[in-house]
Amino acid sequence: MGFKVWDLELEFIEGEYKSLISFDMRNLLKFLIHYHVTFLFIVLEVISFTITIQNNFYQRASFINNTTEISGNIYRIYSSVVEYFNVRNENDKLALENTALRKLLKSNYIINDKNIQQANDLIYKQKYDYINAKVINNSVFRQTNYITLNKGRNQGIKPDMGVINSQGIVGIVKDVSYNFSIVIPTININAHISAKIKKNNYFGTLSWDGKDYRYALLNEIPFHVKVSKGDTVVTSGYSSIFPEGITIGVVKDFNFNQGNNFYNIYIQLSTDFMNLNHVNVVSNLYKDEQKILENSVTHD
Repeated sequence: MGFKVWDLELEFIEGEYKSLISFDMRNLLKFLIHYHVTFLFIVLEVISFTITIQNNFYQRASFINNTTEISGNIYRIYSSVVEYFNVRNENDKLALENTALRKLLKSNYIINDKNIQQANDLIYKQKYDYINAKVINNSVFRQTNYITLNKGRNQGIKPDMGVINSQGIVGIVKDVSYNFSIVIPTININAHISAKIKKNNYFGTLSWDGKDYRYALLNEIPFHVKVSKGDTVVTSGYSSIFPEGITIGVVKDFNFNQGNNFYNIYIQLSTDFMNLNHVNVVSNLYKDEQKILENSVTHD
């Protein structure tokens, strides 16, 4: 009895399936019959269009040119879309390459005294190393602006490390967690960086007045120093944070403060803080040694 019931169920399902198929076929036939004139018109148009192109040079050339133009635009749009999604990867690659090239700069090395024999006896010894990082948060319109980086203690970043990019200095690392860092940028009223005028090596302190993120102030340059608009300002190298000669900006304007015999020098910053992406964190390999020695003198 069980097999008979099963067979009956199968026959019922097959009958329903066949009825559905026959119903769909009938609807399809009705649709084709109802619009057969339209379909016939389209087929004839395609045939006539094909014959015209094949037997007329001008129409064939025009068709090919238009087709090429359309396909070219399609490929251009496709290429733009692909390029857009590949930009991030390309930027990451370029940032890593820039970091690697920066490590090879001569300014990152110190010269050993040839009169002193050392075990490794190298002429040049590396002083600075660089850690590539990416900006994941940034502010420019506050008095105390901050920048967040996507790397931290696990990647070798420590407080008081300098931060630069391809345009110039960015700021100084303030705090770190295992995988993130907080940076005080140049455009923070609490930031003070040792800077000098490149052409004459007179140095002072770079600070920010909290007004415009594009400009900063260079203080403590005595009035007898020759200063001109357009003079390049760079890091002095007198701290253990930045290497010497990293670009800061150019002199935009200056005036003389008669009260203290120093210039007020306005610097147009080279770094565009509205467009920060990849940066390099500067690691001074001799920083601890330098700090220990300087602290011992200060305590005395």
